[in-house]
Amino acid sequence: MPDRKRGGRLLQSAVALLVLLEVSAGLGEAAEALETRDGDLESGQTDPRSNRAKRRGGTDALRGPNVCGSRNNAYCCPGWKTLTGGNQCIVPICRSSCGDGFCSRPNMCTCPNGLISPSCGSKSVQNCNIRCMNGGSCAEDHCLCQKGYVGNHCGQPVCENGCLNGGRCVAPNRCVCTYGFTGAQCERDYRTGPCFASVNNQMCQGQLTGIVCTKTLCCATVGRAWGHPCEMCPAQPHPCRRGFIPNHRTGACQDVDECQAIPGICQGGNCINTVGSFECKCPAGHKFNEISQKCDDLDECANVAGVCGVGECYNTIGSYYCKCPQGYYTSVDGSRCVDARLGFCYATLLNGRCANQNSQQLTKMQCCCDSGRCWSDGSTPEMCPIRGTDEYQRLCIQTLDTNGVLIPGRVPGSPDLPGIYPVPGPGQGPEVIPGQIPIITPGQVPGQVPGQVPGQV
Repeated sequence: MPDRKRGGRLLQSAVALLVLLEVSAGLGEAAEALETRDGDLESGQTDPRSNRAKRRGGTDALRGPNVCGSRNNAYCCPGWKTLTGGNQCIVPICRSSCGDGFCSRPNMCTCPNGLISPSCGSKSVQNCNIRCMNGGSCAEDHCLCQKGYVGNHCGQPVCENGCLNGGRCVAPNRCVCTYGFTGAQCERDYRTGPCFASVNNQMCQGQLTGIVCTKTLCCATVGRAWGHPCEMCPAQPHPCRRGFIPNHRTGACQDVDECQAIPGICQGGNCINTVGSFECKCPAGHKFNEISQKCDDLDECANVAGVCGVGECYNTIGSYYCKCPQGYYTSVDGSRCVDARLGFCYATLLNGRCANQNSQQLTKMQCCCDSGRCWSDGSTPEMCPIRGTDEYQRLCIQTLDTNGVLIPGRVPGSPDLPGIYPVPGPGQGPEVIPGQIPIITPGQVPGQVPGQVPGQV
């Protein structure tokens, strides 16, 4: 009987020892699970072999809590797994990262601050209370933006060269242009409008007729303002200087042929293109108008002082003619008044007085352009101009008509040369009384066919 009791006590002690060993092994495995939580615990993956291979009993059969299934078909319950090489389902599984915390139960993390949450994140994320856009990351109280974005929340794109002409930057180095503009920076203006050749008191003037063009072409050629409403041209066009425009394909600055690009330019004249500009050659009696860009009639009467001398000047299209007083004769081309008065010619000067009077009455030109020193129409004698002076040139040097032919009545030379000045002989025309000019039909230039422009043949 005592032996039987002693055997029972030994059996109880052996069972208690086995239970103690099993509990100790379970605590050791749990500690190992906590130490390896940053490894396979956060992976969220289970080891099917460790969960299901130990189902059929034996020394490696699944044991402990969190075991599901039957005795012969045991496996770790969902959300749990075993340690590598272990046989107890004591490792929880979390699908989300626990960051600075640890997975304490299936899909639940214990965070450093003691809170239990599906995820914890890093300390920097925990302390960040702003939202970062476009791939930016939060660093404490501000955002670190990706290249191409700026702003408190990385919401503002950056266009390094900017957007011109009202364009908006909508993505890194990408502009959206307003109507009428294109290009990477909205730099190309393809709007069309009127071109103005001058600006006066902030008012656009001299609109070129027959042309509607881009601002680039207008401002690169003859324009000083463009468009409606009017926009001033820059003092120095960009990117090319005046007279050049950029090539759309290569971007290189190329010369503008204004004679071809601007219809009606140099109207009435001959337009010649030059590098960076052009030249307008207007016919005689015309001048280039900087505002209208055309050849306008030159009013010689208003612009050339004393063009008719003692006579009256009358402007015509491309020319003019002179109406001369009594005693003067209008030249054959009508361009000046010729002194036709007859008087006395003196060959020498003696002690400052005119001497050696010629017996024949001559005109001042006949006298002074030959060998005379003084000439008088009966009043105070006039000194003849000195050879080589402008006065002598005007009085004596022969001139040519438009065909290069000497104009009759302009030849200086011998006083006896007939026909030097209009003193018609018998049967050649109305009689001319000395000191008078020939009888002229009203409105007719002497020596000119009616309707003919002075200087033309």
